[in-house]
Amino acid sequence: MEILINSPRGVDLYDLAGLAAEKGFDGIQLYLDPGLATDAEGLEAWRGHLEDRGLTLAVHLPPAPAPGVITALERIARPGTPVISHYPAEPLAPSAGRAAWEFSPFGVRTGDYEQWLRHCRRAGALPVLDLPRLFNGTDEQEACRFAGALFSRLAGQRYLLHLIDCDTEEQNRDDWCELGRGRVGRCLERLTFPLPELAVLEYESMIQAVNSLPWLRVLARQLGH
Repeated sequence: MEILINSPRGVDLYDLAGLAAEKGFDGIQLYLDPGLATDAEGLEAWRGHLEDRGLTLAVHLPPAPAPGVITALERIARPGTPVISHYPAEPLAPSAGRAAWEFSPFGVRTGDYEQWLRHCRRAGALPVLDLPRLFNGTDEQEACRFAGALFSRLAGQRYLLHLIDCDTEEQNRDDWCELGRGRVGRCLERLTFPLPELAVLEYESMIQAVNSLPWLRVLARQLGH
């Protein structure tokens, strides 16, 4: 399992690459907003910088990406680069990486998870599980049971996992905490589950992401990977 740090908006991408390498992350998830996409040539150079440092890249697209975003994507994606969009989504052109569909309704009763998984298999898209969303407005025990059932459905599949932690049902950003100190972490400690291909610490605070990394590494080792 590779662990990626998220790219907060406004961060210097070269500084982020340096931090990721220094702290032991395996790569970066880039949110490719239209502002960044205007400098496709600069992004391509940064992509080469990541490759020189041995860092993996995943790309998260905004809703309804404009043509300029797709142009920039095609310059930085490689055939296996996960390109995350919110489900339901259109399949990507082969030149733009591998489609990864994130399904993230709030709670456990507001979306058809089985349909999402079926459509991912049919389209050859990687499922992206936004685990914290299951806990939004949901009792902790109920959310964890549902998570366990979803992980069972993902056994034997390649998938991606988005993570933050929080100890309130509302999950206000001011209440986010380091992984292992809230409801999501307590659930992960109770479950045995197949590890994802990539796990993204989707914090907006780089400090919280960095401080969450050791906990997640220990959990992965305990699960035998």
